[in-house]
Amino acid sequence: RWAALGLALTHRQAGVTKHLESLLIAATQGPLECRRLAFETSSRINHEADLIAATDHDLHHLHRMARGDSAKMIQACRLRAQLGFPIRSIDILTKLLKKSPDATLGWLVRGECYAAIKSYSLACKDFTRFLNVYPDHVNALIARGGALLVIQKYNLGHMDIDRVLELQPNNFEALLLRAKLFLAEGRLNEALAACQEATNAESLAGGFAVKAEIYHKLCNFTESFEEYSRAIELAREPEEQAEYYYRRGAALYELQKFEPAYEDLRQSCKLRPNHSGAWVWKAATSARLEKWHTAIAALQAAVDARPSAAKQYRKLGRPVAEKAVGFFDQQEQRAPDTQNLHHYRAMAHQFLGDQENAAKDFSTAYKKNPDDSSLLVHRAQVYAELGHHEKAKTDLSAVISNDPQHHLALYCHANSLTELGRVRSTKRSFTTRPIRSATVAGRAFICRWQDTAERSAITRTRSNCLLAKLKCWSNAALRI
Repeated sequence: RWAALGLALTHRQAGVTKHLESLLIAATQGPLECRRLAFETSSRINHEADLIAATDHDLHHLHRMARGDSAKMIQACRLRAQLGFPIRSIDILTKLLKKSPDATLGWLVRGECYAAIKSYSLACKDFTRFLNVYPDHVNALIARGGALLVIQKYNLGHMDIDRVLELQPNNFEALLLRAKLFLAEGRLNEALAACQEATNAESLAGGFAVKAEIYHKLCNFTESFEEYSRAIELAREPEEQAEYYYRRGAALYELQKFEPAYEDLRQSCKLRPNHSGAWVWKAATSARLEKWHTAIAALQAAVDARPSAAKQYRKLGRPVAEKAVGFFDQQEQRAPDTQNLHHYRAMAHQFLGDQENAAKDFSTAYKKNPDDSSLLVHRAQVYAELGHHEKAKTDLSAVISNDPQHHLALYCHANSLTELGRVRSTKRSFTTRPIRSATVAGRAFICRWQDTAERSAITRTRSNCLLAKLKCWSNAALRI
């Protein structure tokens, strides 16, 4: 069994996938430590393949094997958080720390989990408890310093970073965090000097990106562009690359270089399709280039990615959407059979809140292209806004019958059932069609359910439905 595990690890390191699964299965039948390493490896592989259910299955086995061993349980929780399930880790660690408050590492790991879900005040408290025992733990000091930066306690953040630099004068993360603290305080020249120290210590993408951000604040957009270009060359992770393309696109926009700005923002949206800011900038750049189809699609994508900010985006994007409608009206007069004309005009009407005209255009677009199920989903959303939930349900049922894993349709269908008071049907849809992958819509699911809970005076039963939905999809959304 150990030999099978060794071969599996060798195959994984070499990028060879053949026989990898069978080797890991064999290793899971070995001694306890062998099984633990096998499930840990398997969970990482499944996570990389975006197989959420399989990843959760492996992590469940790791937690079962760690029962009675605080150190192993904390290790399993840290892995679970790293793989995108921090909420479950928080639950487990909270129970563990109640029983064994002296399991000091648990405070650090739970703090990391709180930071992962952006609960930075709670993260600070846990980091402090850990640092009370290990006051010179460098990683904990940096982690707390980062959390203090977010909650705007800059003086305390500087104290943590100063202590790290006393222990390790060339620590790249500490130097970079010091630059970020100066930047947040508006001390731009000091931020630039600290950032230069960081990049001298180590040439990593993050250092050049912070330097580019400082230049952007100084309105030196040319230097900002140059530094973001260096960051893009050094970045390895798609998420990192997407952020730098987005930032560089904004710098190019300020330089009024709209074509290259558009290309950068297009690449950013491709790498990270759930980031609403990139879609908004892409819409603005498209409008400058009079690419109205792309502009309105980008505006709608921004709302879909962050529906809780829909009012703000509609206010910002109204001039663009109104110009887009005017363009499509003229195009209809010149060439009424233009492909996708009604689809894009419907999206513009929907963005502007003109749901009646949006429904008409989506219906016309669907008649012309009955194979495009997204048109039914969009029309259902419009019907829902108009309060026609039965019509919305009919459209969504048609989509789901052809594609049982259409996540946005599943969400909208569940929402329509809830609005129609069919609570049991809603609950059944949660359990019979679980989310299988972390889709872009995941964030929209969570935000929309939260918005519904806040806006509506809903009954306790419907409230339980909302909580059930949040539980089903929260981990998927957090991974986005």
